Amino acid sequence: MAGTDFSHLTTDELIKGIKALKLPDYIRSKAYGVDVRETLAQMTEMTIQLGVNMGLSPEEALNWSRKLQETVSQSEFDSWVATLLDGGPSIFMNTLSELKTTYPNGAPGVALVRETDPAKIYVWNGSTWEDFGDYQGIEIKNGTVTSEKIADNAVTPDVTTFAKQGKNLFTGKLHDIGLGGVNSNVISDAEGYLSAIVRVKPNTKYTVTTFGELTIKRLGTFSEYPTSGASNVRNNQGSVGIESLDITTGSNDYYLVANVSMDNTAPSQLQIEEGERTTYEAPNTNIYIDLADDVFPDVTPEKTTFIKRNAKNLFDGELHNLWIVGSPERVGIPSNPTWQSIIVEVDPNATYSVRFKDPLTYFRVWQFDKYPEPNKNIAYIGTNGFHDADFARLTTRSDAKYMMITVTDTDGDGKIHEDIIVERGYDTNPPYELDTDKVQVEHPKNHFITSHVSGNYEQIGDNITIVPGDHDDLVGLVYSIWDEMMNDFPDYITKEYMWSEPVDNLPVYKYTFKPPLPDTVQNLGTIDDIEFEKILVISNIHAYERVAAGQVITFFKELVYNWKTSDVLAMLRWNIQFDVFAVYNPYGLQHQQRRNGNGVDLNENFNIKWGNKHPADHMQYAGPSALSEYENQQFDKYLDEHNDYMFAIDFHQSNNYEMMGYVVATKTATESVRKLLVGVASQMNQYSKANYPEIVGDDNSSDFSLVQEGGDKGRMYQFLDKKGIPSLIYETSTNDITMPTDACYKMGVTTIGNLFLSAVRFRDELKVIEKDFGD
Repeated sequence: MAGTDFSHLTTDELIKGIKALKLPDYIRSKAYGVDVRETLAQMTEMTIQLGVNMGLSPEEALNWSRKLQETVSQSEFDSWVATLLDGGPSIFMNTLSELKTTYPNGAPGVALVRETDPAKIYVWNGSTWEDFGDYQGIEIKNGTVTSEKIADNAVTPDVTTFAKQGKNLFTGKLHDIGLGGVNSNVISDAEGYLSAIVRVKPNTKYTVTTFGELTIKRLGTFSEYPTSGASNVRNNQGSVGIESLDITTGSNDYYLVANVSMDNTAPSQLQIEEGERTTYEAPNTNIYIDLADDVFPDVTPEKTTFIKRNAKNLFDGELHNLWIVGSPERVGIPSNPTWQSIIVEVDPNATYSVRFKDPLTYFRVWQFDKYPEPNKNIAYIGTNGFHDADFARLTTRSDAKYMMITVTDTDGDGKIHEDIIVERGYDTNPPYELDTDKVQVEHPKNHFITSHVSGNYEQIGDNITIVPGDHDDLVGLVYSIWDEMMNDFPDYITKEYMWSEPVDNLPVYKYTFKPPLPDTVQNLGTIDDIEFEKILVISNIHAYERVAAGQVITFFKELVYNWKTSDVLAMLRWNIQFDVFAVYNPYGLQHQQRRNGNGVDLNENFNIKWGNKHPADHMQYAGPSALSEYENQQFDKYLDEHNDYMFAIDFHQSNNYEMMGYVVATKTATESVRKLLVGVASQMNQYSKANYPEIVGDDNSSDFSLVQEGGDKGRMYQFLDKKGIPSLIYETSTNDITMPTDACYKMGVTTIGNLFLSAVRFRDELKVIEKDFGD
């Protein structure tokens, strides 16, 4: 490498230059030897030039520079250089004593001493072997890896917690095979056949779609991976010249073949998804993620194998104040400055897609055979207008070279264009989006929920109502319903005795719904440190509120018996542990009353803002003191040992719908839960108006209420918050003439399922903020 010429510098400039090098700090900060060597070389050259400027001959200046270096001992200089340029140990000793005996006067390089765990490294500092801490070996120090240090394509999806299967199961690869033969049940490799092969689940419906292209020929399902000549098709469905076709797999089917071409012409877009056609042109990718919210600010797309776009966004961010003006029409500058355009270069006879972040009142796309400069009398060769849309697709003309997209920016600030995407082809959605179904939590023992959940929950099965009738043992009746579920699924549901209320000695049981953990195999270690997220359910604290208790039972019947028919139920069934106190107040249930055997409202008796607002004969009597009641004392002890619930609901009912004016009301003392409740209430309000307009109407009103905490005292949900468990009180209206039983249960049970779903989706946000709870 050629040296640097410093002859033009003055003596003062050279002195300042040598100081400015800050050589020790610079060397310490550099990762590569080339940087260090170049800096040392420059310092030597500057030192020699300084000698020349002081009147020395070049030879005298060189000797002078050498004398400066000699002020540092050779062993110290060699040791530091070896350490800085190489960094690895060159001397290996079992003990520090052995190192000192072998090299009493030091040695260049780094010494590794093995007598401690981890081993220590030592460097000769000129007088002694100095301890430089633990040896890191090939392990990288925490907090030292930056984005620049990661090699391209080094981060793969399987080492992340955030990459997941996309909705479109088609990966983009087509195989030169098809379904042929007499009965179209043989895999054929005849010329022209093109088919997609995807892995599927048994007894599941799948839909195959080619958007706007009538190409689907035949679908077939197989128990084993299909190869040429195979005739083990289990199920097939065919139709020529249609855009969408579905098929349901058999009980032993694991592969789906979608024959989409017999003339070697691949469709522009192919989508294979589970269930009905619910998505619109999902990208052909199995992995998707979203970086828009800076979720992974240190990982750039270039460092991964999966963060990338299917097509280049042709919009370069530049806006033009252009429009078509005059007569004859030509490209010009409009009088209205809110008209803005973007210009992109295009190919002839090609399909292009345009998407905006939000729908626009109006936008227009123009095509040109030359660059559309203003006031050059350049006429357009084709145009299309779009109203109230956020998406457009068009095919360019045979002579098109440029496309201009014009919109109106009503605010005049250009923000309407920030998220424009112009792409060639059909893929207008970025191929990666944020995984909102999988929630990452802080608890180190939690597993990650990767079940795919599309949409929301809706009740499927029959209602379970609790009717006293001639039953003398209502507690036994309710427990028998829960026991029936447990007996049908003993590996999933267990029952634990908690305590008995003190007056009639009636028992309180906890039913636990716990999914299985994977078995440990050979010597791969244990999974004892893995726990499922847990949700706590309290029912029958006001034991005569039987509609709420029936809705709770109905939901858990759904969970146990109908999970195969619902993504939401399947996710909850196999990923969440539910602990259910099915009859919190057995005395009240047995005697069909609100209070316990001592005449105390248990939901007014907790030691959180406790206050006795009512006399002893009132149905809301709070007891002689906070936590005076045995049931609540036992529950308090239980939560002291089991306070790791991520979420809890205390179930109640109010008066009938006609009197109360709402279907379901919820209340919480936790801000994060309140935000969740607003979302669920809005969702359920839309659901009720779409399905029960004859009851709740179809106007712009809400029949799902979110009540503020207000002046509540001694309540269960406040007590749970005090224990650090995000919680709420759920209160359903009862059925009446206005609200039939079926509608009451359907809306209530559906709300319960979506509360659980939302809690799981946003569980990393559910936190009880420390506050003064009072006593």
